[in-house]
Amino acid sequence: FYRFLRPGARMLRTSSDDPSVLAAAFAHERIGNFVCVLINGSRSEKLLKLAGEGVPEQFDAYVTTASTKLWAKPERVARDALTLPARSVVTLLRGSYLDEPPAQP
Repeated sequence: FYRFLRPGARMLRTSSDDPSVLAAAFAHERIGNFVCVLINGSRSEKLLKLAGEGVPEQFDAYVTTASTKLWAKPERVARDALTLPARSVVTLLRGSYLDEPPAQP
């Protein structure tokens, strides 16, 4: 997931009600992105919702499991309807992960 975290990103406070789900979130003001990394260490699928001030409504979700590589096409997901596969790392991205913000048309 380090590919999505650019120098200058600020780590945000996170918490999880489920001890088998680890979470870390980052915002980068200069390039305008929000990244959240969720790790499901459980042998079962987890359903969750992201809440908090400034949390985007939708994300591109990159899912990594033993049978799915990170660079599979991302899926668009809503913050209030996330599914974490068993034993997975899910990287949620809103905005660009490039060092410069995208050009405005």
